[in-house]
Amino acid sequence: MKQEVNNPCFLCGSTKSLLLFETTYPDLNYPGIFRLDKCDSCGLLFNSPRLSEDELYKLYGDNYYFFHRRHSDEFQRITNIYRRTIALIEQEVKQKNVVEIGSAKGYLLALLKHRGWQVAGIEISAKAAAQAQAKFGVPTFCGTVEQYVEQNNSGIKFPLVMAIDLFEHIPQPMNFLISIDSILEQDGLLIIDTPNGGSRNILTLGSEWVGFNPFHIFLYSKENLTQLLAKMGYSIERVFSYNNRRLAAANPFPGGAGVAVKSKVKSLLRKAGVHEHSRNAYRKLVGYLRNKNGDIKRHIAASAQLVEKEPHYLETEDARGELAGEYGGDNIVVFARKRAQ
Repeated sequence: MKQEVNNPCFLCGSTKSLLLFETTYPDLNYPGIFRLDKCDSCGLLFNSPRLSEDELYKLYGDNYYFFHRRHSDEFQRITNIYRRTIALIEQEVKQKNVVEIGSAKGYLLALLKHRGWQVAGIEISAKAAAQAQAKFGVPTFCGTVEQYVEQNNSGIKFPLVMAIDLFEHIPQPMNFLISIDSILEQDGLLIIDTPNGGSRNILTLGSEWVGFNPFHIFLYSKENLTQLLAKMGYSIERVFSYNNRRLAAANPFPGGAGVAVKSKVKSLLRKAGVHEHSRNAYRKLVGYLRNKNGDIKRHIAASAQLVEKEPHYLETEDARGELAGEYGGDNIVVFARKRAQ
């Protein structure tokens, strides 16, 4: 059953919102109409009426495209994540100890583990969590971060918490951040990487923008995210957007909105925004992955070597793209420091 949510807006308290678009996602078994509204005051984008949390979790199941990505896609993804997040702060983190919330199958944590980090994952999918542990030896708690906190009797805290491609899925953002506060060390760093509700490409692509799908129930602009984190006691250290290329409204991939064009648009963005070293690394990784006798752990080792050649994201062409200066790319990244109380 769908229920009206975010009235008043949890971020600014406004009771007024505007309809941004309505669409359907039959290929993902989403029931009925998916509606996305925009807060008339702060501009926060949100899905309402919304499925209950139990229905949302059930919808993931076999429908969530993320768990069906090819290994080659995942290795390209972790190379890019490393470049634009970990590489920027690796020298600043005294203890290389990290927990990733929404760690999926453990690819990124496996890469960091290979590079000498202590790693832990929190993942709601039992299948993905089991794979992370079995294939990579990544200790992974199966459940939500709230459930992890409830069962964390040892009181373990981490100097670094990552939530990458996750925050847009969270139905109770305040509770989520409160739980993170329980596991993040004082003066620890939180990294959030999420689709950008302030992306300039929304203006031309509308409901076919790459960040829209029925799993993304809140979408934050730079202002939304920094305001929320400041409200929760964080100091903002760095903000940037990526996929900083303005896309035309014409859609060369007919046949559906949102998810239907997601992988194709992302492919174009990667070709436009990924540094040549990264593309070469990806080609090599695809070659490894085509070797039938290859071992996935060997691929992680190869990826770990290749990221050494990667420039930091802020040194790449995409970081200087036409939308970068106005934080108008398709994703937004925030590095936030937990302030002393």
